[in-house]
Amino acid sequence: MHERRERWIPTGYEKIHEDENCVVYASFANRWPTAIGYHGRAFNRDFYNTFENREELERKVAEYVEGWKRRAAYKAEQRAKPRILSGHAAAAAAIRAELKNTFPGTSFRVRSSCFAGGDDVVVSWTDGPLAFPVEKILDKYQYGHFDGMIDLYEDSNVRKDIPQVKYVNTNRELSMARAVELATEYEARKGWKIVITDKGDFWTAEWATNEAIERHNHHSPRGELLYFELEEDMAKETVASDRLVS
Repeated sequence: MHERRERWIPTGYEKIHEDENCVVYASFANRWPTAIGYHGRAFNRDFYNTFENREELERKVAEYVEGWKRRAAYKAEQRAKPRILSGHAAAAAAIRAELKNTFPGTSFRVRSSCFAGGDDVVVSWTDGPLAFPVEKILDKYQYGHFDGMIDLYEDSNVRKDIPQVKYVNTNRELSMARAVELATEYEARKGWKIVITDKGDFWTAEWATNEAIERHNHHSPRGELLYFELEEDMAKETVASDRLVS
């Protein structure tokens, strides 16, 4: 258990000033008056000086107190100003708000950054909607695309009504619970068993038999689960559309 730190106040010193910003102690017992000052909740002193006379000490203390008053006033002024977001931060905020409104049951992690030559937003989430409906929403927040034929980035999607960035990337992950659910459905529908193993911080997926490995051409069972989930979701959308038409 850590002992609580306390400020060092020399014996015989008296408090000569205290406000919400700083506190000063002084001693006039010796020939040369001495003062020590602390600000806020700091344990390290700001100064510990000896002066030629009382007037010099009082002048130093007045300057010290006034300095901390100015700092406090400046901080209050800055906090009162409306926050101005950078372009990529504004895009991230807009994306976060739209995704929350469109998919209220899913928690999205939205991060923005800037780099030499541009900026980006990365959207990550676990389970929830598949990637393509999310990407459909996010397309408008990317102001262009990279054209590999001419090796240049083209500003082909510029809009003035919303904040945009150079790149918007998505990363959807499957939870282990969802992976087990998909593997069970996959085996029931297609007859091939996928073994899901909990590794603590992550999970792995493996084909149960060598025959399954050969049958699927050494394709990753994890990727197969993602594709199976996509197939199932598209089938559900087709059924829903048919019901609306009929």
